[in-house]
Amino acid sequence: MKRARRKLKGSGRRDRPARKRSAASRGASATSAASAEPDFTITELEAAAAAVVRLFEKWKLSDEKSRQILGNLDRETFARWKTATEYGPFDHELALRLSLLIGIHKNLRLLFKEPARGYAWIKRPNSALGGLQPVDIMTRGDVASLAEIRAYLERTFLGSSDL
Repeated sequence: MKRARRKLKGSGRRDRPARKRSAASRGASATSAASAEPDFTITELEAAAAAVVRLFEKWKLSDEKSRQILGNLDRETFARWKTATEYGPFDHELALRLSLLIGIHKNLRLLFKEPARGYAWIKRPNSALGGLQPVDIMTRGDVASLAEIRAYLERTFLGSSDL
């Protein structure tokens, strides 16, 4: 039996279409990874948001940096996410950010036997990233920066880059 999938909905409501943003409003530098429209259910997005909040805790990020990575999510919304009282609203860009962050976490878990090493890697300067910490790149606030870190980790996993 196939599972019915609902299209991504915006504003946390299940009956309202998500807001789509043009490439120009997302930033012209958005990569091809950022151009794919994610298709997740509200339940999946809520689970991803909860997982990302826990991930930010493991990475020991401040609320300010966490919100920057999520596209400057407003304080009140992030506070609700942290207390798990309410998630959303989700638009396509936020869904893509959550997907990229889960992918970054997955790649770090594949690359490091000890999870703590993967969590620490986020704040470790990296010569392949121009001496920057990965978190410095991710907090630029654009989707392309998250895609850059995920792509770097995937290349590393495949053996074409070094950590």
